[in-house]
Amino acid sequence: MHGNVSIKDDIISVGRPLPRLASVDVVTVHTIRIRFTSGVTRLVDLGPVLRSRAVFKTIHDDEQLFRQVAVNADGNALEWPDGAELSAVWLAELPAVDA
Repeated sequence: MHGNVSIKDDIISVGRPLPRLASVDVVTVHTIRIRFTSGVTRLVDLGPVLRSRAVFKTIHDDEQLFRQVAVNADGNALEWPDGAELSAVWLAELPAVDA
């Protein structure tokens, strides 16, 4: 095995930890502010993402539904009442937008 490995309390960690979400706030239609448990906060435009996949069409077209976004119980995704999700790993890779 290559890279950094640590074992603590029977939990094996390899590499950098996966990002976890602490909170999400809707700033404008399709723009959110996400805060990771690491303390990093980013402003992200989800418009292009929501237009790119049919599963997100309802969220893109319905502002009231979009505003119901929440961090899931595990902190590893954003979720909407219709069942759509965006993973924290994926969100961490999106470019931040200017405030």
